[in-house]
Amino acid sequence: MFVQKSQRFAVSMLALGIMLVGTSPMSLAAKKEKHSSKKSRSTEVITTNTDAKTAVASQVSLISKYLAEGDATKLAALWAVDGTYTDEDGIMLKGRAALEKRFKENIAEGGRHPVTFVQSPVQMLAETVALAEGVVSRNEGLGDKPQTRYSLVFVKQDGNWLISTATETPLVVASENSNRLSDLGWLIGEWSAERNGRSIKMKAEWTANNKFINCKYETKLAPDAPVVESRQVIGWDPRVGQPVSWHFDSSGGFGHGDWSNEKNNWVVQAVGVDRDGNTTVATDILSAVAPDSFSWQSVNRSVDGFPYNDSAVLKVVRVAK
Repeated sequence: MFVQKSQRFAVSMLALGIMLVGTSPMSLAAKKEKHSSKKSRSTEVITTNTDAKTAVASQVSLISKYLAEGDATKLAALWAVDGTYTDEDGIMLKGRAALEKRFKENIAEGGRHPVTFVQSPVQMLAETVALAEGVVSRNEGLGDKPQTRYSLVFVKQDGNWLISTATETPLVVASENSNRLSDLGWLIGEWSAERNGRSIKMKAEWTANNKFINCKYETKLAPDAPVVESRQVIGWDPRVGQPVSWHFDSSGGFGHGDWSNEKNNWVVQAVGVDRDGNTTVATDILSAVAPDSFSWQSVNRSVDGFPYNDSAVLKVVRVAK
């Protein structure tokens, strides 16, 4: 709708997007001291990425602002000089000048276009390249009506984040009775995994007329250690057309995850708060390698901005269907 034609990761696991928090043998403070030689550089990288994602998200918000204001010149200026835009019919425009001309024609013909961009988390593809995706909704009457899905590739030029390529595709609306989580149906059942004396059991079940998947986790950090229980609920966010999850653990931690299917892998952008109030961030990757097993890995992990190494790939096997 751009142009309308008339926790502590030392012993914790972010398993399937849920934080399994245990007692760390080394305090977070000690961890920071141990890695003090690397902290400044690593923290700077994380801060830079966070700032970049915020800047890109702000640029996306400006698109709806300038559309509502009917300012074709400012709207076109969000693109790189040689940037492109492909609409939902597959028609591509190239160059800022051509875009401004098209924007002016559409504004003159149809007036201003109040729209809302429902943004998914920005992904950094490189230090100067970012991907922004989501859904565009036109503001109609009592609410917003989803119209198209957008994908924007931003490049940083002379300190500014500009759109290199913009693509809109029709939004396919599922019927009311369809199961939007059917692609995650393979998760239903009982699963387990073990490593170095630590173990996790998972049971996933359909609930609420198959509109949600309810997951229960039981984690032990040692064979004789007490069980740490966690819960996760996976649902569907119609604003972005993707699964979303909420997770809680018995120590008091909680969080949220945004799911996307990328090259046959489920990628979960997880953000949470552990029992001590620390902000945890991670990207969890689930790969169904066989009907009765899948692999899981947590990468890009941090606690309050302090980075931790990626986890090793963990194999999870089915116990019962």
